[in-house]
Formats: sequence, C-alpha cells, structure tokens
Amino acid sequence: MKSRRVSYGLVLVVLFVLIANVWVVSVSDIRNVILMIPDGTSVSHITLSRWFAPSNRLAMDEIVTGLVKTHWTDGTITDSSASATAFSTGNKTNIGCVGVIPVCDDSGCKYKRPVATLSEAADRQGKSVGIVCTSNLSDATPACFSSHVNNRKQRDTISEQQVYSGIDVFLGGGSQWYFCGDEKYNRRDGRVLKDEIVDMGYHFVTDKKSMLSSTSDKLWGAFAPVEIPIDDASMPTLSEMTKKSLDVLSRNKKGFFLMVEGSKIDWASHYNDTSEVIKEVLAFDDAVRVALDFAKSREDTVVIVCPDHGNGGLSIGEDTLGNSYKNHNLKMLTNTMDKVRTCTKRVMKRLNKDLSNLRLVLEEEMGIQDLTWQEEEYIKKDTGMNRGTRINRVISKRIGVAWTTQGHTGEDVFMCCYHPKGEVLHGVHDNVDISTYIQKVCGFDLATLTDELFVRAKDEFLKKGCKLEEEEHELVDIKGDNQLRLPYNKNIGYVNGEKIKLDGINIYTDCELYVSRKTLSLVNNIGK
Repeated sequence: MKSRRVSYGLVLVVLFVLIANVWVVSVSDIRNVILMIPDGTSVSHITLSRWFAPSNRLAMDEIVTGLVKTHWTDGTITDSSASATAFSTGNKTNIGCVGVIPVCDDSGCKYKRPVATLSEAADRQGKSVGIVCTSNLSDATPACFSSHVNNRKQRDTISEQQVYSGIDVFLGGGSQWYFCGDEKYNRRDGRVLKDEIVDMGYHFVTDKKSMLSSTSDKLWGAFAPVEIPIDDASMPTLSEMTKKSLDVLSRNKKGFFLMVEGSKIDWASHYNDTSEVIKEVLAFDDAVRVALDFAKSREDTVVIVCPDHGNGGLSIGEDTLGNSYKNHNLKMLTNTMDKVRTCTKRVMKRLNKDLSNLRLVLEEEMGIQDLTWQEEEYIKKDTGMNRGTRINRVISKRIGVAWTTQGHTGEDVFMCCYHPKGEVLHGVHDNVDISTYIQKVCGFDLATLTDELFVRAKDEFLKKGCKLEEEEHELVDIKGDNQLRLPYNKNIGYVNGEKIKLDGINIYTDCELYVSRKTLSLVNNIGK
C-alpha cells in the first residue's frame, strides 16, 4: 500500500513537471504581444455593431475569453488614464494619473511616483515597441504606455517624454503638439518637437502615402491636427496603421510589443453618436483582423483585446415602453441605420445660427423627413456640441437605442485573447491582470524594472556628497570640479559638458526628479 502511494506521488510529480515545462516552453516561444484597446466600448457597442459587419461576424468574436473589471483605486467608474495605467504597469492608480501611482501611508497620499511600463520592459529586452491610436498621440491611453506624468492634461510634457522614450513606431493624430504657433494645441515654449523627432532618427510623416512608402525602422506619423477623421481618404485607417506597424516592428528578431487603440469609439459615445460608434467599432475590428492574421501566420505572437471601460450606457432598447417592442425589429434597425452615416460635427457645421435649416440638414444628412415639433424643441434647448448630442439622441430613439449618460460607465467589459498554444486568459479578471499576463508570457518583471528606472534623485545624489543646483527644466549635480546635468523629461545627460545617452528618461514629477540607477552611478565615474 505504501509503495502504491509512492508511485502515485511520483506520477503526480512527473505530471506537474511536464505541465510546468509545457508552460515554460510556451512562454519562451512568445516573442510578440499585440494589445488592442477599443476605448469606451461596452458589450452593447459590440452587439449593435455586429449587425453591420460582413456576415454579422466580428473578428473579435472568435477569441472572446471572459470579462474584465475596470474600477480604479477608489471608485467604480474609471477614466482612460487610470485604466490604461493598470494595463501598462499592472498597478491601480487614481483618475488622471499617467504611468504613476500615489505613495500613501496612514496619514494620506504624499506624492506620486513613476512605475515601469510594458513598453519599457520590452525595450529592456531588446524588443521593438509601437504605439498606434486614432486620437492624438498625447491622449491618455497612448500616453500611459509611453510617459509618466501626474495629470493627463500635461500634454506638452507627455509629448516631450514620448520623443525621448526610444519607442520605435508612433502612429496617430495630434500634429499640433509638435509645433510652436497659435493653433489651439501648439506649444507656447518656442520648441518645435517635430525637429527633435527627426533629430532622434525618426521618419516623420503626415499622410497615408508617406507612411505606406516609408522604409525606416523608426517611424512617426502625425496625420491630423488632433484626432484622425474616419472618412478622410488621405488619412490612414486604424487597420492600415496596424499593418504598417507590424511590418516595421517584425523586422526585429527579438520581437516586439504593440499597443493599438481604437480611440474614437469613446469619443463617439461621449456624444451618444450611434452611427459613429458603429463605424469606429467596425474600423477597430478591421485592425483586430489584421493583428489576428499576423498572429496566426506564425507561432510566436499573442493578441489581447480589451476595452478600458464602458461609455454612454448604450442599450439596444428604447426607454419608452410603447416603442421598445417594435424597435426590436433588427431589419428595420439595419435599414434605418444605413441612412445615418454622418458625423455629428459635420451636421453641426451646416446648421445656421438660428437653426432655420435644422429640418433640411437632418433630412439631407440623417434621412429624417418627419421631425416632430417636440423633437425640434428638444434639440433647440441646448447649444454647442451638447445640441449635437440631442440630435444623436433623437436618432437613437427612432432606431430603438438608448443612452443613460454622456460619461463613462462602470460595468465589466469583454476580454479577447489569442495564444498560439491556447494559454489564454479566461474567466473574470481585474484590469491589472492583463499586464500580469503579458509580463508572464514575455518574462517581464515590472516591479524590479521600476526599482531600476525610477530612483528619487535628490536624496541619492546628496548621499553621494553632491551639491545640487536646480535650473529651469534640469538638475545640476556637482561633485568637486565635475558636473552632471540632467534635463527633465529626456533620456540624455551632460557629463562635464559632454552629451551622453541614458538608459531611461529623467522623470520630473511632484518637484522630484526620478532617474535610473545607472544614471546615479555616473557620479562615481565623473572626473576619472
């Protein structure tokens, strides 16, 4: 009996070792990860959009594996920066924070410190990194994978850190941030970041043709002043940007990490714009298909699709009981929606100030031939883009779609996962688990990397006997007759006037400079 128990024990041990080895092999075989984020997308967004997809099927459908909880540190309804920081760093944080977390004790939260991202981990392994979006590249989600700031509104700092991040591919909107001038989002400090981007070795492109023809291993595309319009043929689609990124990044034999965001599903949801939601979801799904086709053509690529949060409280079913049943006729829904393919912003531009042409514009642009006086009065009660939202709600009501809010929502979102050997995330997870999974399949250790990259510089330099001088946008460390200058938000330093490249960005936040341990060690060597 005893020997039989021993035999069973040996069998269990052997099985455990075999299973462990299979997992080790599958992890070691993964070189590439593609993380795709349809911003602000709930299950209802997907359900509605699927009716307008070819054969009523989405590329996402075949890899759905579970649900994800989206809450932030202290509340149920998150924003994109807190959620994207959870994805990129594996840490919960506060709303508005980009790649930083609060440091707290019993007396409260004292300051915020940067934490390492998946992009930085991939770069440390020698992998290439790409960021793709349809918003401006300094927007919350792309920022969380490429910068560290206390507040997502610090777009000038975000843009500067991105330039010096070492990331290989940036494709999106937001060209105004790279120039100095009088446009709304131009820099006011006299710097032209576009020139610095080119000096860093990037091929800087502003149209689809230039992007497609580029042969550079470092590519920066800024295709619109702010966001990329979905119906402009001169602009690349999200799927085209995804494909180009994969072409560039896959040249690296060590692999890559690529983040792709369908940014404007969220924007359309803020305006309760049903037709724009459908167009943006379908455009995002086209990009998912590109990523899946790439992954399935090889055995070393993982694809993850997960929204950061819901938006708008979209439901397929009107809020008036008398209309709810008849509007569940999906054929009628499809026929009606086929007529509604116009961006709300275009409608608003066509309207006269006194709205005297309201009925004409809604008929020509949205197919509404029977606007009621109640609907007309409802639209006229608001101004600006809020009036556009009211127009969208009139449309939605007619097709049996309702919205509960113009803001984010707190429900669980869907998760999709593809792994060539089936080692996928499944079930219900927290958003930080997305990061944990990617770390596991790639062999990243973000906690250790955080300790290597982000040390509070002033305290450590003082311990080394340095004299510190703070000048505008840089810290000067003086030891004897030697000097180390560290410009904020760049990956460069100056040792006795000689420029050197550092292994991380000098992050300045909460009046504190964070530098890497290798940068700290420079003090021991200057003057030798």
